[in-house]
Amino acid sequence: MLFFNAFAGDETRAERIVSAAMAKDPDVIVFAESRAVGPALAQLKDRYEVLPGCSPESCEVLVAVKRKPVRFWTLQLNPVFEARYAFAELETPSGKRVALAASQSVKPWFTGGAEAEREKIAAQYRWITGPVVAVGDFNAPPWSRPMRLLLHKTGMRGLRRPVATWPAGLGRFGLPIDQILVRGGARVVHAER
Repeated sequence: MLFFNAFAGDETRAERIVSAAMAKDPDVIVFAESRAVGPALAQLKDRYEVLPGCSPESCEVLVAVKRKPVRFWTLQLNPVFEARYAFAELETPSGKRVALAASQSVKPWFTGGAEAEREKIAAQYRWITGPVVAVGDFNAPPWSRPMRLLLHKTGMRGLRRPVATWPAGLGRFGLPIDQILVRGGARVVHAER
């Protein structure tokens, strides 16, 4: 699985971003701030199924898969931004099912909105049974109060060694605000920036 926050304000690198993502050959690609990859959507659709009901113009989280999911939907977490949460139930080649939850959270200083959004995400995570992998731009590092509460309320686990992702220019000295969370037997075997 590959998660990439494409930064909606920059559509000039769409082909480069999509090419780099596909070069890793993941089974699942999740783009947050997906408007940035809109100009290269046809390139992505050549090798992946872009899940229905979502396009860079209509949602913030775009999910592309090699194997058709058992089910899929998007959810609006707040009244300002469209479809910033996506859920897919995926089946592995061996027939096991795993849930994927992908999200793009608002900035934490959007007082009132950020808290309500986190509660909706927590409710979605609690609803999911079985193995689950949640990826997203949470706009908060794992040691922050909002993330600690989310993990506590949902039983999700983050990486033991979080990977710094923001700002990108700081490399490993940045903050790990883009995260992978797991529960129910799902596990992360490798994570890289």
